[in-house]
Amino acid sequence: MNYFLLKALLQWHEDSIDVVGQTVKLNADCMIHASLEDDRERLALLYSYGYRLGTDTDRRINKDYLKRIKLFKARASPVYKSVVFENSKDIYKDDPLKKCFEYARQARINAAKIQDFTKEYMDIAKNCEEFAKGEKKLCLKKGFPIPKQFI
Repeated sequence: MNYFLLKALLQWHEDSIDVVGQTVKLNADCMIHASLEDDRERLALLYSYGYRLGTDTDRRINKDYLKRIKLFKARASPVYKSVVFENSKDIYKDDPLKKCFEYARQARINAAKIQDFTKEYMDIAKNCEEFAKGEKKLCLKKGFPIPKQFI
């Protein structure tokens, strides 16, 4: 979808909330798909309008493993984590590097627990680890200090 069209639509919705009603902004499909497609521009725009990806609290999703994996993969996306950090600027809560390691660890735990989806979770873990390694190399190359837990 065109960025300007999406922005106009989101703004119209905000302006017309009394008429059209509230929208569920947590784990909305538009956020999940933007994250899965690594669409930074769309993610940033949706995030600025209050859309977020969060923990899986929907009973319907809890029982559907494919939806759970899709949501987990979207939340584990390095692009999504970067957008969150760019907005919060909270290194202690939203550090993308730290979050990548956390999601990689959780993906490996899920791979061992949910054996029908071992490959999917291992792919997520690998993607997170590759991102973290790439960021670490970039920091070392530019001379930035690396915290001990990431060495």
